[in-house]
Amino acid sequence: MFCQIIKQPEANMCDHKIKPKSSKMNDGYVQGKPQGWESRLSQVEVECSLHYSIVEGTYAAIMGTLTGGAFLTGFALGVGAEDFEIGLLASIPALMTLAQIPASYMVERTGHPRRIVLQSAVAGRLIWFIIALLPFSLFSFGERYVITVLLALIAASNLFGSITRLSWLSWMSALVPTGRMGKFFARRNLINNGIAMLAGMGAGQFLDLFRKEIPRASIFGFSVLFAVAAAVGMVSVRYLAKMAEPPIFSAPAKESYLKILRLPLREKNFRRLIAFSVTWNFSTNFAAPFFAVYMIQEAGLSYFFIGSLATIGGVISMFSMKYWGELSDRYGNEPILRISLMGKCIYPFLWVLTTPNSYLLYIIINMTSIFDAGLGLSTSNMLLKLAPKERNSVYLAVHGTLVGLSSTIGPIFGGMLASVLKGTRISMGFITLEHFKFMFLISGIFRIFVLSIARRLNEPQASSVSDIFDAIRERREPTLPEGFQQMIQILIVEPVRFIGEKVGSLLNKDENNN
Repeated sequence: MFCQIIKQPEANMCDHKIKPKSSKMNDGYVQGKPQGWESRLSQVEVECSLHYSIVEGTYAAIMGTLTGGAFLTGFALGVGAEDFEIGLLASIPALMTLAQIPASYMVERTGHPRRIVLQSAVAGRLIWFIIALLPFSLFSFGERYVITVLLALIAASNLFGSITRLSWLSWMSALVPTGRMGKFFARRNLINNGIAMLAGMGAGQFLDLFRKEIPRASIFGFSVLFAVAAAVGMVSVRYLAKMAEPPIFSAPAKESYLKILRLPLREKNFRRLIAFSVTWNFSTNFAAPFFAVYMIQEAGLSYFFIGSLATIGGVISMFSMKYWGELSDRYGNEPILRISLMGKCIYPFLWVLTTPNSYLLYIIINMTSIFDAGLGLSTSNMLLKLAPKERNSVYLAVHGTLVGLSSTIGPIFGGMLASVLKGTRISMGFITLEHFKFMFLISGIFRIFVLSIARRLNEPQASSVSDIFDAIRERREPTLPEGFQQMIQILIVEPVRFIGEKVGSLLNKDENNN
C-alpha cells in the first residue's frame, strides 16, 4: 500500500521481486533524459521502486537521527572528548565527501549506481555495531584510546556514507520521473522528517531514563542506541535491494575523466552556486557542533528537552515545506533562497541571548527552522536544475566535494578557536559573552557576509524578493480567529492527521498480509 503518498498500485503488484531491468517500455518515464537514454522499466516497476524508496527512507532517517546530532556529541563527551575533538568529529562527515569524486568515476564508468549503493551502505551501517561496543573498552584502554578509535570509525562510516549518497542521487535521478521529482522528494522528506522527530524524542527520553536509573553506567545507554540504529539501518538496505535500476548514462572510456571534472567549473552559474554553498557551509559549520555542546555542558538541558526542541523545529520545517514549494514553483528558487538566508542569519545571534533558564527562547530559536525548509529546498532545486542529467554525478560530486572541504575546515577552525576562547568573558550590559557564545556571534557575522555572495546567483525567469513581499501584502490579512485556526491546523491538526494516516496504513498492511 502506498499510504496515500504516491498513486495506489494494483494489489500485490510489489510482492514479486523486481528485476533491475525489464524489456517493457514506457516513454512517460524518460522525459527530460538525454537523447538515446532508454528506460527498460515498466510503470509497475517504477511505482514499486518509488514506494520502496519511501519505506527505505524512513528506516534510514531513524538511523541518521540516532547516530547524529546531540546523541553523537553526548556520546563523545561521555568518553572524554574535548572541544577540539568535538570540532574534529563534526568535520569528519564533510571531509569524507572527498570520496564522491571516485564514486562519481565509478558511476560514470559502470552505469550501475545501485550495486555501489548496496555495497557501501552495508559497510557503513555495520560499523555502528562496532561503535556500540566502544564503551566496554573504556575499562581496559582508557578514554584516549576510545576517542581515537571513535574518530577512526566515524571517518570510515562517513566514507562509505558519502559514496552511498552520491550513487543514490544518481540512481534516483534516473529512476524518478522528471515531472514528479519535486513532488516525490517533498513527500518523501515529509515522512522521513516526521519519523525522525518521533525517533529523536523517544531516544532522548530513553537516554534520560537510563542516566537516571543507572547514573554510573549512563554511557552504555548510547551502546543500546547505536546498536538499534545499526539494525534499523540494515533494514533500510533490505528495501534498497528491492528497488529497480534503470540504465544510467556512462561516459565513453576514451573520454578523460579529469576533463569531465572540469566541466562544472566552466559554467558561470554553477560556479556562483558553488561559491555560495562553500561560504555558507563554512559559516554555519564553524559553530554548528557547539550548539549541542553548549546545551549539554553549559546550559545543562536534558536530552529529552533537546530532542523536543529538535521536534519543534522539525514539525515547523516539515509542514512549511509545502508552502515553500508552492512559492518556489510560482516565483523561482532564487528569491526563496534569499529570504531563507535572511531568516537563518538571525539564528546564531539569538543563541548569544540564551541562558540556562531561557526555555522559551530556545523554543523560539528552533522555530527559525521554517527557514531551513526554504533554504534546503531552494538550494537542492537549483543544484539539480543546473546539473545536466547526462553528467549529474560529476556535477554533484564536484559541488559536494568543494562544499565538504569548507564544511571540514569550518568546525576544525571553530574547535581551535573555542579552545583558545575558553575562560574568556566579556560583559556588555545584559549580554555576557563567554566561550561558545563568541563562536555564535562570529558565525552570525560570517552569515551576513554570505548574503552579498548570494546576490550574485542568477536563476533564469525567477522573480525578485520584492515580488514575493508585494504578493504577500496584496493578500487579505486574516482575522484573529482565522489566524488562530491556521496555527492549530499547521501545528496540531496536520501532524496528528499525518501520524494517523501512517498508523492506519500499517494496520491495513498487516491485514493484507494476513
